[in-house]
Amino acid sequence: MDLDMDMIMKKLDALEVGQTDIKRSFENKFDKFSGTFRKLEERIDQLDRMSREKNLILYGLQDSEKENWEYTTDLVIEFFKKQLGIENSGIDVADRLGKFKSGHSRPIRIKFSRVYDKRVAMKEKKRLADPFFLNADLNSADRQNNALLRKKKKEVLAADSKLKCSLGRGRLICTNEQGVKVRDFYVKDKEVVDHANMVMETL
Repeated sequence: MDLDMDMIMKKLDALEVGQTDIKRSFENKFDKFSGTFRKLEERIDQLDRMSREKNLILYGLQDSEKENWEYTTDLVIEFFKKQLGIENSGIDVADRLGKFKSGHSRPIRIKFSRVYDKRVAMKEKKRLADPFFLNADLNSADRQNNALLRKKKKEVLAADSKLKCSLGRGRLICTNEQGVKVRDFYVKDKEVVDHANMVMETL
């Protein structure tokens, strides 16, 4: 009887060990798959950003139902001449985003031949007045990150109105009256992180 019980206990121990090994193997494979999937997502985001690198989005320009990309391109080129003072805009093509809706103006995606031309346009966008607005062509993740950084900008300036804060390239940089950088925010895992404070704490 005791011998039978010993054999049963050994078999149960062997089953537990086997289940543990299976579980560990599954967890290792899952971790490996998750890591591969994250790398794939990061690569897709990188390629998406590269495809948008020469683009800008223009808001506020009057829309029409029968507008095509050729008409829109000519419209934007003329707009750049009159509103931004840019004669040679380097615009490759411009087209409306989304479906036409009466009473609304669809945004326009502008594709430039060179990144340089895009930067010239961004430098001159301060000339624009309401309802016109020119912005970078961001993907969904970058738009969400920018929304978080804009919220943080309001909080920082509410706490210290003497600071000057600028948002660009996924970072929110704040300088004091002497022009010294005192805050450097970016988004990591959907949380706003202050890189400047992290550096100070490390030092």
